Order: sequence, then structure tokens, then C-alpha cells
Amino acid sequence: MFAKNSDVFGTDVAPYRHHVHRVVGLVCRQVDVEPKHIRPLAVAAFFHDAAIWFDQTWDYLPRSAKRAVAELADDEAEHAELVTAMIYEHHRVRKARHRHPLVEAFRLADRADVFAPLVGVPRVDVLRAATSYAPSPIAAFAACWPRRSVAVCARTQFDHCR
Repeated sequence: MFAKNSDVFGTDVAPYRHHVHRVVGLVCRQVDVEPKHIRPLAVAAFFHDAAIWFDQTWDYLPRSAKRAVAELADDEAEHAELVTAMIYEHHRVRKARHRHPLVEAFRLADRADVFAPLVGVPRVDVLRAATSYAPSPIAAFAACWPRRSVAVCARTQFDHCR
């Protein structure tokens, strides 16, 4: 998915790719991922923040979920609800509402990667895990947010507030 869409991310492709890889790795350190859920997890991880770049907006969760579901093959359609839940619930402050364990693991993994070492993931050494999944430090993904936020907010004029 990154090879097909790398131009969309511009100079942010490497930090975002590393963030996605770390999130998937942190999910896998929390729960056993069944083989049938590997690709849905990968699709949700790739698209969970991607609409920021695809659609240039901070109101991105619905658009990210829609793109992720569209990426699923016909024989993966049964996972649309799970993929959507992982994306919609990944910013929740409290425990995920969806019952599937991947949703909560995904929420904790994203939170830990973005805010580590301030927060952690149960049973996971976040700093050690993060460096084992990508060559960039945890801060690399966060470093692209300030320039994206200025550029995106200026273009969208805070679409989410309308």
C-alpha cells in the first residue's frame, strides 16, 4: 500500500510508514493475531491516519475508514466492521467500546507510539518494541505533525468545526 501511494505522503512517507509498522508490531505484542486478521490489521493500520494526507483534512476518521474498507478485497468484506472500529476508536481516551481485542490493542498501540514514553502498553516495553520495528525513533512520526497541522489546517479552514 505504501509503494502504491507513497507520492500522497510526500516527505512524510518514511515517518508515517514507520509509525504504521510500529503500531502493528505493538498490536502483535499484546494479542495473538489470527491469520485471517493479518491483512485487515494491515489495512486499518495503513489507513488509520492516511486521510490527513489523502484528503488534506483533520476531520479524517470517516474518510480513513471509508478508504480502508474500499481497500478490502471482496473476500475480506466480513472484516469491514473490525477495520472501521480500529480506525474510529484509535483515538479514544477510554477503553475501546468494540469487543474485538484487536480494537483495544490497536488503540493502545497507537497511543503508545505517539505519546511514548509518557504512556505505555500493558505487557510491552514500548521503547524497546518500537526500535525493533522501524529504524526511525518514535519522535520521527510526531515530528511531521507540526508542519502537517499548519499546512492542512490552513487549507481546510477547520472543516471539522463546520
